Order: sequence, then structure tokens, then C-alpha cells
Amino acid sequence: MDTPQAVTNRPCWGRRVLLAFLVIIFLLVAWHLYLSVGLNNRVRSLQSASSDSQQELSISVNPVTNLVSMTIAMPPDVSEDNPFAALGSALGEAMIQAIGPSFIERELNTRAREQYDLYAVLVPYRVRLSTEPASAEAVARMREEREKRRADEARAKAEAEAERLRSIRAYVSSNLSLESVRVAPGERFGRTVDGVFGTIVNNGAEPLRKVTVRIYFLDNASRRIGEKDYSPVLVTEFSIGDNTPLRPGYRKDFGYNVEEDTPSAWAKKIEAEIIDIEFLEK
Repeated sequence: MDTPQAVTNRPCWGRRVLLAFLVIIFLLVAWHLYLSVGLNNRVRSLQSASSDSQQELSISVNPVTNLVSMTIAMPPDVSEDNPFAALGSALGEAMIQAIGPSFIERELNTRAREQYDLYAVLVPYRVRLSTEPASAEAVARMREEREKRRADEARAKAEAEAERLRSIRAYVSSNLSLESVRVAPGERFGRTVDGVFGTIVNNGAEPLRKVTVRIYFLDNASRRIGEKDYSPVLVTEFSIGDNTPLRPGYRKDFGYNVEEDTPSAWAKKIEAEIIDIEFLEK
């Protein structure tokens, strides 16, 4: 038979167990809410970054149900000359729906385990992802950003090309020379034809994989009436002739049949210049 003291202790232990359980639940929830603050800050940063990207992103996180709602404003293909714009948008939306939620859920739940977020282990994160057409303002901004990006790319490309041409001109003027460029008869398939002959000399320190020479055809008044480009030096895997670079200190003789390249008023006089080179990659 239980003593009065034992009867009194039973409710006391019950209250202690209940209190301990409530404290544990409180700590789990508090730790989860604390971690949710960092997650919400990350969400806000993503939303801010999305304003500078090709997509507008809206995210909300319910820290109690761990439901993450994401809405992506899908931009149209603002290139009107693309006939596959609608197909591309549809495929992009399908891929987001198929891959996006599971990937994000896995990342969030993995992060929760790493941070000992037991609440999120018991109530895993779930992602609900939807898409919607971008607003007219967003489309206008995307068009503006794309045009700006294209202008920047074009400017950078033009600057790079200008720098390349400066480098080429400097190397050509200081280190390359054409010698004995002349018109002389040559032989082709047993008959005599007009040819242009000469020699390229590389006095610089760089080996060249390509040298392009422009031949100008002159009339009786020494006026330029036509032109043709030739590459006496050309290193390529598809070459079936001389495939060697023009190394520092080397000379390269060349000769070309110009019978089919000359205009009718050609007086068998020429001018020549090196217009382009490519350095051999080391």
C-alpha cells in the first residue's frame, strides 16, 4: 500500500517531466527561430540581388511550418528575332519546376542538420515554387540591361581589337620587313603565268604562326585598282604545305600566281604591305 509521501511525489515527478519536455520544446523552437532570422536575412539579400539579374525573385519563409514559397518572374526572350523564344521560356519554366524545389529542399534540410536544427529535422523544409510573367516594368528594365550589356561587350571587343592592332602595327613596323617584292613570270602546269614573289624577314623576338601580306595591283599611272591578300606564313592543322612558323631571325620566300586575281587594267606593277600577324602561342 502506497504511503502518503509516495502519493504526493507522483504528481511532482509528472510535473517535472512535463516541465522538462516543455523546456526542451521551447529550446528547440527558440534555436530554430534564431536560425530562421539568418535564413530570412539571406532571403532578403537574394531578393535584392535578383533586381540586378535576369529574373525577379520573391521568397517568403514560414518559420513554423517551414514552408518556403518562391515566385519567379520569368523574363521573356527580349530578342524579337529569335523564333524559339517561346519554346525556350517553356523549357526553362519546366526545368525550374522539375529541378528547383527538390534541390532547394535538400540544401535547406542539409543546412538544418549541420546547424543542429532539430525542429527542422522534425518538420522538414518544403518548397513551393511558382512562376509568373515578368511585369512590364521588369521587361523594360531587362531590355535596358541587355542593351547596356551588349554595348559594354561591343566596346570591350572594340578596345581589345584596337589594342591588338596597335600591337601588330608596332611589331610589324619595328621587326618585320618585305624584301625583293616583285612581279616575275612563273610556271604553272607547264605554262608561263604572272606571279608575285618576295621574302618576309622576322627580325623580332616573337615566332609568328600567321603573316598576311596584301598585294595592291597598280595601273599605268601607279594607281591602286585592285588588291589580294595572301598568307605566306600559316600554321594550321589543316595545312598541306609548309606548316612551319616564322621564327625570330628567319626568312620566308613566297610566290603566288596572280593571273586570276588581277584586274584588266593592271600594268604589272604592285605595292605590298603586311596587314596582319598572329603570334605563335608558347
